[in-house]
Amino acid sequence: MTVIYQVSAESSGQGLMNLEPSPPDAGDYRWHTYRLEERHAPWKVLLPIAAKGPVLAVGIEGNGLAGLARSWETVFVHRCRENELQWASEQGKSLGQDYRFERIGKVESKTPGYSAIAISTNFPGAIDPGVAFRLLEPGGAALWVGSFRYMPSVTNLVQSGYHQIRRYAILPPGTGKIIVPLGDGKLTQAGLNLYRPLRWYNQGAVKIGKLVADLPCRNLLGYKQVLLARKPGRLAANAYLLDWLGQKMGFWLGDVVSIYTGWTKLVLQLYDSDGRVVGLAKLADIAIGRYGIEQESVALQRLNKVAEFQEIIPRVLTGGEWGGHTIQVQTAVDLNDKKHSTKLTLPHREFLLSLSRLDQSEGSLDKWPHWAKIWRWAHEVRCSSQKEAEALRVAVERCGDNLGKGKIEFHRVHGDFTPWQTLLGPKGLTVLDWEESEELGLPLMDAIHFVMMRDAVLYHRAPAIDQILNGSPFALDTSDEFTSLANLLHIPSDIARLVILFELYKTQRNFYRAKMTWKQ
Repeated sequence: MTVIYQVSAESSGQGLMNLEPSPPDAGDYRWHTYRLEERHAPWKVLLPIAAKGPVLAVGIEGNGLAGLARSWETVFVHRCRENELQWASEQGKSLGQDYRFERIGKVESKTPGYSAIAISTNFPGAIDPGVAFRLLEPGGAALWVGSFRYMPSVTNLVQSGYHQIRRYAILPPGTGKIIVPLGDGKLTQAGLNLYRPLRWYNQGAVKIGKLVADLPCRNLLGYKQVLLARKPGRLAANAYLLDWLGQKMGFWLGDVVSIYTGWTKLVLQLYDSDGRVVGLAKLADIAIGRYGIEQESVALQRLNKVAEFQEIIPRVLTGGEWGGHTIQVQTAVDLNDKKHSTKLTLPHREFLLSLSRLDQSEGSLDKWPHWAKIWRWAHEVRCSSQKEAEALRVAVERCGDNLGKGKIEFHRVHGDFTPWQTLLGPKGLTVLDWEESEELGLPLMDAIHFVMMRDAVLYHRAPAIDQILNGSPFALDTSDEFTSLANLLHIPSDIARLVILFELYKTQRNFYRAKMTWKQ
């Protein structure tokens, strides 16, 4: 098990090197094993996960098998490749879980009893829709995923006895970022609104999708699709997610959702029976995603008590546990006339200033929950040269020596303040995703995170690290975006340098860099 260290609370300077073991930090623990997990079979939440019956996977690839195995005790498999089963099993072991797969031969000979059947269209004709219908228990669902060209026709499904047939597009087909309903143009438009890309070519793709959504040919949107069909009858109460959510929210939900796949959680856009967006549900069935949802609930409850934030952030409506998922439902976000901004505009700055006045406190450096991580990272990281490694170590030690001698001001921070978590419109700013918010944040953390994550993700641009380590802490290509904030708040240069070093640490962790490559 990885051991994270906690700084001793007694002294400054070299005394800060007295490190003691502490439990693994939820934000760091086995991060690399989690990053792709919630993109494994996001379509599975359309199935009756909370039913008691087993699931049958036909020709499903390894990532889909891994996702199904997290929700069903045993996954019965038919025509699944051995290497895909092995891949899924290894994914389970990396999470400390033992996935169970049981091969079956001729499915025609099996008796009914499956609550769900997932079928890949990569194996055309692997199982006839009529056979799948017979194998399902009453109220169960069959789901086809893959190329729409090999999907069974709606006519064939109706003739086989299915009802409540729904079609979804997986977009973009390479990353599967969103799953949008195709049965109604209005719902398709609302589903596409859930995805607000920052890159121009993805923006263009969304615009084309919205144009197609109003045409009869929208069923051809995206060559990768999901087709869901139910067998008449009723499973146990709340076997399906939308039934459970409708009961929690107090009104019936339409049998359609849009799904946004994040790294550690899924986001479902919920509609009522009239097709209106009525909420956003966040789901997670892995540890780090559960932790994030719980932390966000705490942060939103705290922030919604402050009047100036109530129009800027969502509100938690309800939550609970369903089918092995931790679920939180937030108020729907009005996405009309709102766009992402890659600049720290005046509304961004005003929001950050307001946030800096919340949960203010003073304390020593070792009170900051990330100090021990930065210290250890600086002494263990592999750099591209010994000179750079030494400069990094010296920079962190200098921050410890200078800041460890006095008191530091802490305040509430968002924790993941980026262009893609903020929406700017005529009525002001909307700020989403508060799962990394903390009250022991340092000044400038959010502003610097905004600039550095934008540069890294959108522009593939790294900071001038040699200047940060040895010269000005504001040695970023667009430093004017937050230097004015630093001057206004009278932020010491050592605080700014420490925060930027923390961002470098997070960037290395998030992008799997075995070595840190500095921009010269």
